[in-house]
Amino acid sequence: MMKLTKNETFVLKFLVEDPSTTNQDISEKLDITPQGAGKIRKQLFEKKYIQTQELGLDYEKLGINIHAIAMVKILPSVFKKYLREIWRLRRDKTLLYYFIMEHT
Repeated sequence: MMKLTKNETFVLKFLVEDPSTTNQDISEKLDITPQGAGKIRKQLFEKKYIQTQELGLDYEKLGINIHAIAMVKILPSVFKKYLREIWRLRRDKTLLYYFIMEHT
């Protein structure tokens, strides 16, 4: 395991407490430049301490309609356990089609 610098430790702590923390926020807390905070964040990503740098978007606000196809295979023993939730999904107005197939 790699040893973290003092600033890397603080940045990681800030990100764990609030993943939306900006480089500007970090720079103000550590008295460094926002570019320095960004560099530390990048180093944490390269060292694999941060595994993802996802951007969460509100697609509905952006006017983007997402369509997805998913196939979920549920074993008969589990199907009975979650039957209520499965039937509740049928009433979901965003769900266009669903199929329940016999186990083969």
